[in-house]
Amino acid sequence: ATPALCLMGSAVSWFGTSWRKLLLSGQRRDFALFEVPPAHCQKLGTNEFIRAEEHGLECACFRKLLTPDEVLAVADLLQDPRTWQLDDRDDNLVYKHHVWRAEQALKDKLPQIYHRLLGIAFSLSEELRWGYRARIYPEVELIEYDVDKLGSPGWIEPHVDNGSTVSLLVLLSDVSEFEGGVNCFETGESRAEEPSAAEKQRMKKKCRRVELAKGDAVFFQGRNCMHWITPVTTGRR
Repeated sequence: ATPALCLMGSAVSWFGTSWRKLLLSGQRRDFALFEVPPAHCQKLGTNEFIRAEEHGLECACFRKLLTPDEVLAVADLLQDPRTWQLDDRDDNLVYKHHVWRAEQALKDKLPQIYHRLLGIAFSLSEELRWGYRARIYPEVELIEYDVDKLGSPGWIEPHVDNGSTVSLLVLLSDVSEFEGGVNCFETGESRAEEPSAAEKQRMKKKCRRVELAKGDAVFFQGRNCMHWITPVTTGRR
């Protein structure tokens, strides 16, 4: 079993803001500035385009975006010395998982995967008018929901990825290795900027569910679209 890859925002934020927090705290200074060349922006064909009631809440799903060998290679980044465990979530975010930062390791060790994912993120941002930038600070996270380690189900509540123009999630585990852990996205019904607990419960009852298989990816506008996973009740996701 392997953790999920999150480039973001959440589980990762492409255009996130938490890198500023880390820089100011002095924890790490080797963030990878990415300047996208025109060759990385191309017309895309997605396996599934999940529409929404509001612009900015669309999701694009790419099936088998990573091969089995690539999934193993990304999972192995947990052993790379450039990967480190952290806890930089917002104090108000309720979650239960473990997370490692891995953007430098992914860029240096697996550049083809790194540039492929960034190229798709840029292309979607341009085609869907999510907001295009020539320079970004990618944040790559490996997120693990391991029920045995946690001692209880792993989960994260509905949230947005602060400052993330494009977030993406890639599943690195086989679905036979865990139960639960389905990716959910809001439908676009009216909500407060900071939803109450009652609003979040209503959101969970009416949402868009995206069930991923190993190697599948889903892209979305992390700063706008509330997202979460259902509790991982057994195994390791």
